[in-house]
Amino acid sequence: MTINEIDSVDWASMSHAYGPASDVPGWLRGMVSPESGVRDEAFSDFYSAAHHQGDVYPCTAASLPFLFEMADSPATPDRGSVIELLLSIGQECLGRDPEAVYFTPDGTESRAHVEALAVIGERAEVFVRWVRDPDEEVRRPAIEGLGLFLADGARALEVLRSLLPGSGMVQRLLVVRAVASVALRDAVVHGAAAGWLEDLAGDTTQVPEVRLAALVHRVRCTLGELGDAVVPVAVGLIREIAPEETSGNDDAPCGAEPEPDVAAGTALSSGVPPQVAAAFEDLERYGRVHAPTSSLLESLHTVLDNRVLERTALLTEQLCSADPGVRYDAIGMARKLIGQWRGDCTGLVVLIAGCLLPEDPYTSAAAAEALGALVPVSEPAREALAAYIEAARAEHGPDVWAARERLVRHAHQEAVRALASLGDPRALDCVLEALDGGTDAWRAVQVAGHLGEAAGDLTPRLSKLLADVDFSDASQSMTANALVSALRELGDPAAAPGVAGAGQPRNRGRA
Repeated sequence: MTINEIDSVDWASMSHAYGPASDVPGWLRGMVSPESGVRDEAFSDFYSAAHHQGDVYPCTAASLPFLFEMADSPATPDRGSVIELLLSIGQECLGRDPEAVYFTPDGTESRAHVEALAVIGERAEVFVRWVRDPDEEVRRPAIEGLGLFLADGARALEVLRSLLPGSGMVQRLLVVRAVASVALRDAVVHGAAAGWLEDLAGDTTQVPEVRLAALVHRVRCTLGELGDAVVPVAVGLIREIAPEETSGNDDAPCGAEPEPDVAAGTALSSGVPPQVAAAFEDLERYGRVHAPTSSLLESLHTVLDNRVLERTALLTEQLCSADPGVRYDAIGMARKLIGQWRGDCTGLVVLIAGCLLPEDPYTSAAAAEALGALVPVSEPAREALAAYIEAARAEHGPDVWAARERLVRHAHQEAVRALASLGDPRALDCVLEALDGGTDAWRAVQVAGHLGEAAGDLTPRLSKLLADVDFSDASQSMTANALVSALRELGDPAAAPGVAGAGQPRNRGRA
């Protein structure tokens, strides 16, 4: 079917996450618009409704022939994004039970996941051409699609192996992962694929990232052969990774996009609650990868599972890596392991604290946030947090909590919050400055209750903020709840009248 036949489909008889699918044709046409803004909106709308949270509806399956045509046409302005959408739909279908019946939001039985996979399978040969496209944005999702969907495993393996020579490092990592995908789904070529991965892991002419990828994916393909040598080899390869091999924008911390410097917000602003706004900012950072090896190492940690000592050895090397991106991404992995493990994690906590570097506020913020989330296990980081805060105040002044530089401000606030959560009085001055200044005061409120010895200083300030809350403004309810909670934690009797009267009409004087 061609894009000109799009109206021949009875879209109105289908539904997506939010109702009838009659708007799907408009989104598909929008994806090929010459205007980038129109394209972005069309992709966003399709993902949020016709592919909502990964769901696959009959209208999603019906869109596939048009998506394939768009992806194959040189006239399509953003072919890579179209192929990424195809890949996302196909991956979701592979993750579903082919024998199961699912239901659309309107209660209709659906086997759209089976129908969609059939459509993709019928057209999978086109991935062979796409993986050799001059456009890198086309090649990358196509490589993964080839590994997942081409029925002829031997042919897929042959094409993928031929792509390795002459490719850039990131593309080679994709090729290695795709070879593992073929091995896992096709027993006929499993041995050949696993052998190729093993040889590649030992090929010293390859960069360490590629050898590490081959090692990890070889383990994934043969879980029963996981031996004691895997982690030491992986540690050795991590040591070989040089910063210049993985860094992106030299001006951005850890290869991330630089964030604009903007003034911080006040605690009691109208409209969106500041806590919600901050949560959305965190979502922007969530899942951001700073080194191409991070997904590999995540996979290796998953494979190692409860082999805590080996995972600790691996994380130790990651957190000490010469590459800042590797170190940054290791913080989240270490935080996850510590949160799951009941043993002595002092060593990892100290290594996370070692990522509190005044010259790198981006990484420091992640380290401080992790330490704050791990209280009380993060006790061994107490002195490092205090030293970082003192260094920030010495360099940027006592009002660094409200610094205009977003990264400096964020790192300092997270460090103060982590130290305050440990009940350390050295965080008090910064918390008081935040409460007095009003800038991002809500963040200080969340940890003020841990500083019980300073209740005499904190209670009047928190009570004043509570008295200023406009309870008719729903956006301030989260702030009010946090203030009440902090005052109760402090346990100062002087706060009782203010807490008891919170939300009650105030006497404005005699008429």
